[in-house]
Amino acid sequence: MKNVIENFTGQTMDERLQWHCPPQEWEVASDKQVLSLKPLAETDFWQKTHYGFRVDNGHFLFAEVSGDMTVTTRVRTYPVHQYDQAGLMIRFSEHCWLKTSVEFETEGHAKLGVVVTNNGYSDWSTQNFQAGFTELLFRITRVAGDYTVEYAEQQGDTPESTEWNQIRIAHLFDDISDQTPFQCGVYACSPQGHGCQVEFEFLHIERTDKASN
Repeated sequence: MKNVIENFTGQTMDERLQWHCPPQEWEVASDKQVLSLKPLAETDFWQKTHYGFRVDNGHFLFAEVSGDMTVTTRVRTYPVHQYDQAGLMIRFSEHCWLKTSVEFETEGHAKLGVVVTNNGYSDWSTQNFQAGFTELLFRITRVAGDYTVEYAEQQGDTPESTEWNQIRIAHLFDDISDQTPFQCGVYACSPQGHGCQVEFEFLHIERTDKASN
């Protein structure tokens, strides 16, 4: 599969993009050049650990890819309820995936983090972050089944000048070969209640292995 460079500048999206659990309210707002959506209440991705429940109904816009790649987005989130979130996701199955975002906690508090799910169990690594309206860049780089997750607060004048900050390095155990297909894209959830507004400015999925040539 060739690169997916979607900047949300038109009325439609790249035909290779598809939804897992599409939101009821979403549009490609070409006047603002964003993908705009409102996550439904009680949507999330989580498997078993600590909380005991399993939920897999978050909104996920993805392309199916394989091999080494980098996926990048810029997201603006206007949270309302605890755990409102939006960012990037890599997914092999309901039981094997990772996601990264800022999750709203309470007024003045939020958590920047990554959830990694292997063998049907999720873990959540976090660090404290500013709350309220949040605009961030997220990037996930896959190399031979390992994933480096990063964020940046501002985009540089060139891709090389953007100051990326590492959040986590992880491995997904359903990744059985370098060419096993997986889903890659942007996601949003509102585990508690409706009302959060999310805007994705772009979604870039760029192959970095020999198969991309």
